[in-house]
Amino acid sequence: MGTRDTGGRNDVIMTGSALTSRMKQIANELTHQYRVTYARPDTLIPPDQVTIAAAKPGAGLTVRGTPMKVQRERQ
Repeated sequence: MGTRDTGGRNDVIMTGSALTSRMKQIANELTHQYRVTYARPDTLIPPDQVTIAAAKPGAGLTVRGTPMKVQRERQ
């Protein structure tokens, strides 16, 4: 499914009256997003996991991620 593969989500809205509030929630989420890119030198052993945390405990942090494989040019 596309949303699962891309880190997205699927929202089901049962009534038209719920659409306005849901669109406001989505707009709020979109305006408060950050892109975090993790990179490391090829000479290091890759980590088993990467941890991302909020500076404030209970800050309501939601993390969505998609692992990427980058092909590097050989020299």
